[in-house]
Amino acid sequence: MPTTAKKTSMAKTCVTRTTTNSDRPLEPLAFSVADSATLLGIGKRKVWELIEAKQIAVFRAGRRKMVSREELMNFIARGGSQG
Repeated sequence: MPTTAKKTSMAKTCVTRTTTNSDRPLEPLAFSVADSATLLGIGKRKVWELIEAKQIAVFRAGRRKMVSREELMNFIARGGSQG
């Protein structure tokens, strides 16, 4: 399948999204803490507090902590921060 690459901006980082013949952009499966904060409309410090309180689960990609798209959607579906 031929693919094309397109650069788009997400938060302050540059993300390269690859499209296939269907011209649908591939969405990221996980986000950095900074990008998660931007998507949720809150500060990075608050995201770190939610991670420390185990309200948002993270995983490591090398030294970087990442939040999955599914985890962000579940957090929103739960009504956000509890407590």
